[in-house]
Amino acid sequence: MVAFRYADFYDVPRLIFFDHLHAHYLLQSLFNDEKDDYEENYSVYAVPVEIATKLAAGHWKSIEEARLEKLGEIPVGSVVFDTTKRRLLDPSFLGQLLQR
Repeated sequence: MVAFRYADFYDVPRLIFFDHLHAHYLLQSLFNDEKDDYEENYSVYAVPVEIATKLAAGHWKSIEEARLEKLGEIPVGSVVFDTTKRRLLDPSFLGQLLQR
């Protein structure tokens, strides 16, 4: 399990930043106005160091200007969190995305 920071929460964190094996990642599940619900998948992005530094400091607006590399998508339900769903996550889902 790895620690993460989040900026949006509805049932689970919807905007998540974390480090794993010396790399930085962002998970994002946006609200879909047409469905009146959040997306069922997280978009997974690689985060460059200069943006990671800002996110680690809580400057979430920095992702609006960043050009992040999208690695793919994973179902929200496939991410395993600690019991609080606010501190730790299991990064093993990255293995599937990074092998592509």
